[in-house]
Amino acid sequence: MKPAMDNMKYAKSFKEQLTFRGIIIGAIGAVIITTSSMYVALRMGALPWPTIFCCSYVYDHIKTYEKY
Repeated sequence: MKPAMDNMKYAKSFKEQLTFRGIIIGAIGAVIITTSSMYVALRMGALPWPTIFCCSYVYDHIKTYEKY
């Protein structure tokens, strides 16, 4: 009996990696983060700076690793 790892197939192009399921999961995550940030901003009177910082940080690292 062969292990399941032998039959694993990896996506080779961006089109294969970007799926409808991935878009839906990303959209749901974005809605959750946005609503929680809005709640904090409205309830506490604070701006959602942690979310803005994290988005900027991740964007910077995506651009850095995109070269590879």
